[in-house]
Amino acid sequence: MCQLSRINKYYRMHNAGRVVQGDILKDVMSIEWDITSEDTNDISLITKINFPYILILSQDCDLDHDFKNRNDQDAEKHDAYLQSILVCPAYLMAEFKDGVHLKELEMQMEKKGGDNWKKILIHDITICQAIHSFKFQN
Repeated sequence: MCQLSRINKYYRMHNAGRVVQGDILKDVMSIEWDITSEDTNDISLITKINFPYILILSQDCDLDHDFKNRNDQDAEKHDAYLQSILVCPAYLMAEFKDGVHLKELEMQMEKKGGDNWKKILIHDITICQAIHSFKFQN
């Protein structure tokens, strides 16, 4: 199925000159390994996951300190280095609606408009109405 996306680059640069919170990266591979196995040499326990998009969630101040510290040749301490950054996957809306956005992981998700999807929406609307009436009571 051909999907249209306005994101046509691996990374779109902006004026910050570094990764910032809210950036969207394209075609990112993640590696996951089974840490419950006793055989640490079994590479078949490693799974590669390709995400079409990821969204950077790490705090921008942390990303900024990391960038400045890594680029400071005279830095005596490296305590501002980030060992990893917080991200979350993002998917094309059409694939998400069809419930096929996790097909690479051999997972079938609920299709939008299906019976279970409607149950989720009704449940969420009920919760939102309850919160709204609680917040705005006279």
